Amino acid sequence: MYILLIKINLFLDAICILPEELRNTEWIYKYTKPDDNTPVSTTLRFQNTILPTQSSIRLNALGTTMDAWTCISNLTLSDTESVAVFKSDTSYTDGPFSGNRWLYFCMKFTKVTDNLFYFYLLSDVDNTILPNERVFNPPENSIPDDSDPLCSTFCQYTSEPKIRTLQKTGTTDVVPSDAALCTPCESPCEEQVIACPDLAPVNFTTITAETGTNYQDNITYACNTGYELKSGDLIRECLADESWSGSPPVCEILACPDLAPVNFATITAETGKNYQGTITYACNTGYELKSGDLIRECLADESWSGSPPVCEIIACLDLAPVNFATITAETGKNYQGTITYACTIGYELKSGDLTRQCQDDKAWSGSPPVCEVVACPDLAPVNFATITAETGKNYQDRINYACNTGYELKSGDRTRQCQDDKAWSGSPPVCEVVACPDLAPVNFATITAETGKNYQDRITYACNTGYELKSGDLTRQCQDDKTWSGSPPVCEVIACPDLAPVHFATITAETGKNYQDRITYACNTGYELKSGDLTRQCQDDKTWSGSPPVCEVIACPGLAPVHFATITAETGKNYQDRITYACNTGYELKSGDLTRQCQDDKAWSEVLQSAQLYEYDELEIYTFAEAVACPDLRIAPINFATITAETGTNYQGKVTYTCITGYELKFGDLTRECLADKTWSGSPPDCEAVACPDLRIAPINFATITAETGTSYQDTITYACNTGYKLKSGNLTRECLADGSWSGGPPVCAYSTVAGHAFTATLPLGYTPVSIGSPIKYTLINSASIGSEYNAATGIYTVAKPGIYLISVSMMSGLLTASHLTIRKNADVLVWLYTNNDYDMASQTININLAANDKISVVVNSGSSLFSVYNTFSVFGPIE
Repeated sequence: MYILLIKINLFLDAICILPEELRNTEWIYKYTKPDDNTPVSTTLRFQNTILPTQSSIRLNALGTTMDAWTCISNLTLSDTESVAVFKSDTSYTDGPFSGNRWLYFCMKFTKVTDNLFYFYLLSDVDNTILPNERVFNPPENSIPDDSDPLCSTFCQYTSEPKIRTLQKTGTTDVVPSDAALCTPCESPCEEQVIACPDLAPVNFTTITAETGTNYQDNITYACNTGYELKSGDLIRECLADESWSGSPPVCEILACPDLAPVNFATITAETGKNYQGTITYACNTGYELKSGDLIRECLADESWSGSPPVCEIIACLDLAPVNFATITAETGKNYQGTITYACTIGYELKSGDLTRQCQDDKAWSGSPPVCEVVACPDLAPVNFATITAETGKNYQDRINYACNTGYELKSGDRTRQCQDDKAWSGSPPVCEVVACPDLAPVNFATITAETGKNYQDRITYACNTGYELKSGDLTRQCQDDKTWSGSPPVCEVIACPDLAPVHFATITAETGKNYQDRITYACNTGYELKSGDLTRQCQDDKTWSGSPPVCEVIACPGLAPVHFATITAETGKNYQDRITYACNTGYELKSGDLTRQCQDDKAWSEVLQSAQLYEYDELEIYTFAEAVACPDLRIAPINFATITAETGTNYQGKVTYTCITGYELKFGDLTRECLADKTWSGSPPDCEAVACPDLRIAPINFATITAETGTSYQDTITYACNTGYKLKSGNLTRECLADGSWSGGPPVCAYSTVAGHAFTATLPLGYTPVSIGSPIKYTLINSASIGSEYNAATGIYTVAKPGIYLISVSMMSGLLTASHLTIRKNADVLVWLYTNNDYDMASQTININLAANDKISVVVNSGSSLFSVYNTFSVFGPIE
């Protein structure tokens, strides 16, 4: 046995030396991102021991960018394999009071050709680094020395990494299919031994033992079950010349003998007589397997499995008795035997089958017959009859009828029975109405209504006018016993009751108290009929026509009012009553008598002598006095006043004045009345112009009077808000009104205020990575902010209302990171902010006139991260 081993030298270099082919060359770097398995292709350039600044291996640790790396240690495993550890040139920190930390890459290289390497990063994925990468990120309290053991310190992992390739630009070498991470950091992947080629599969055999394909390894075959070796070797060995001993085994299949025929069975399938060949039987229809096997297989010992099938005729189970049915024929219970039923008298088949046959599945055909009692159809209703008894509608059930009251049976049957032919016995009963005999005529009565002479028909009488029923019945009805109800009516003439005496009247004629008799009255002397009737007649309803006469004493008509006079005494308006007058104050009697009397002709005594007649609203009015008169006031007009009403210049006549608009009464009277002494009451009115209170006494805060015309009616005063103030309520111009008040309200001037939006937003705690050229997203919005114009998801404030806005930005850079920001309106830079590293701060505040839909944002021009809530963005406006 010869085994060729390659000697491997393991040693730790005193200094970091990368493979010569890698140095000072640009490589196409291909790998799969650990976080989402996205394929990446970029370029990577190694110098002697470093990856220079802004290499394609670019990471961000809490806002610090790391894109330059230096090899601090390497390990050569073989001529083609080595391990190297790179350390970040830049450190980062967790915060202002934390120490410095570095990142480390552990790379295990394998050289395929001078133009192609593949390697693995021997660390677990760190999710705190952006983007996520396989990197060694020791905590602050465990920072290793650069000289610490390479593999045990920097190159540890728990999840297997994926392959990464470095291919020299412009070359096409291919990574071999067996490239893999076969061993940990300290071990190489190369070892060479003598090996034989893989053997081709052998038909109908199974490999039962195999030690490998190297020198002296064995492979052992066995013919599959049902096969036997015909030639070749079942054991073969790998020889030193890399060939296998012997020749491939050849295995052939075994065969079984022919089988005898089977009674009452048929072969349904046959695959042959060789090993595992099968023959399949099926018992003939109506037969079933009692013993043996329906499927037999050729076995490895050249015999058939199981035993020959035995098929016997099948038998069905006994059937349960059927209610209301009788078996009329039966041929047996074996296959194709039949049994026949018949429903008993009065029953019929509703479902199932009257003949059933035993089937090959041991079940009887069809379903059990269901015999149900015969039912007769519903009978049509019988006119004028009622069902008095009913047992049902099935066979032998009965139904009994009775003619309705007032009806009698003319034909048909009162009792009918359901028969086995589903018909009812007899015929339907016919009931006809009974009839009563004719009635004799009734004296002094007339038939007013008659419906007939049959049952429940009616005949109605009415006594003739002036007659009334004394006995019997005016309505009679034909009854079910063919007689009329009640007795014949008896009508006699009616009589009216005696009339009560009538006050102040006398009966002058009377013919009696029976129907159509009359009684006549006359009112006594001095009385007249006021209501009722003087002649009344006895009517057919036993009442007297009309109503009792009412005789009342004669009354004179009401007298028209007398001008300028008052009634001082009055006994009434009836016959001989008197009425007495007196002249009103301010009037005097000129002639005539002041007393008049009501006479028996309903007229008042003659008109008083020397009375003066004139017409007033179509009434004849007599005057016996003349009114006194005052001097005419219209001759002397009143300044600043107009007469708005006057009733004359006679006694009690009035004149009313009104001061013209803007004037008011100072003294005197606006209404004056003519007195009995022929003088006017009060004194002439004196109207003066209305005056409003002097507004200058109460100055208006933050306002100045710019014009004024006085404080009288229709005078005006004008104000102006002081510079920097604006009218919030009230009026800048006010006018003196007719009611002595000023129009509007006092002006209220207030300093300009913000009417729009106010917000402040900050960055979260810790480092916030930022992208150059993109708006910063301030995600923490102050709870006191007003409005929704700022979008934290984009970092952009969109102006909703045009006007002047105040914009303020403050910033703090991170440790070792200088930052440069700009405040922008749309794409235009408004102002710049700049900070050095080591948590330097800067701020800017500007006022600017903005239009609707302008976009305000804070954009990063340089730098990689900002630190904590010290970075703010505020907008206040629009300012009025």
